[in-house]
Amino acid sequence: SGKGSYRADLLQEPEKHADNAAMDVAKRLVAGGIAGAIAKTVIAPLDRTKIIFQTNPDKKFNARNVIKELANIVAKEGGTGLWRGNMATVLRVFPYAGIQFAAFDVYKRALKGRAGPGGLSAIQRLLAGSAAGATAVSLTYPLDLVRARLAVRRDWSNTKSGQVWWDAITGGTGRMSIRELYRGLHPTLLGILPYAGIAFFTRDTLNSLAAKHFDTSALQTPLAAKMASGAVSYG
Repeated sequence: SGKGSYRADLLQEPEKHADNAAMDVAKRLVAGGIAGAIAKTVIAPLDRTKIIFQTNPDKKFNARNVIKELANIVAKEGGTGLWRGNMATVLRVFPYAGIQFAAFDVYKRALKGRAGPGGLSAIQRLLAGSAAGATAVSLTYPLDLVRARLAVRRDWSNTKSGQVWWDAITGGTGRMSIRELYRGLHPTLLGILPYAGIAFFTRDTLNSLAAKHFDTSALQTPLAAKMASGAVSYG
């Protein structure tokens, strides 16, 4: 290339361009967590509405009914009701997003010894992405379960905040157990394994194409290109 800045190894393993492995993982934990928390807070009203439709089969999903549901929430709970349960979402998403991105790099490093001269293969990146998604889900699943229970709760009257959280944590049983907190984990893992693998593979592929197009390294690719890659990969 004219600039001589393109390096294929930086596309597959951008940590070579960073200061050290431990610091790189820490940066991704924090950066991924912040990005995930901001994104989830912005879309929280629509996310809560989505869960309501998912848990009420009699409700028909369309744009008009979504608007009606949003208005109904505001009428019953006030404007802050649109973000009801968002704190639990942020508490879950911050570690989830951070762990997922950091774990992806860790698993890529673990597979590096088996990589060919051109870097990690497509299958290896798929495996690293799937493993990263499974790791993040397994470590944060209880927080996601509590978030979902808070989101679908409709009666908030005459109930203390502490009792609401306790009900969400225990599933209404009145006692906390590991089994209850991880109820439904297996089907969630079955869903995240292919999703995370394909998402990370797609993101890496698009970042590689963008780096080649702009004749630069993966770390120096324009922000707009990185955002586009993320939107396509996780959309």
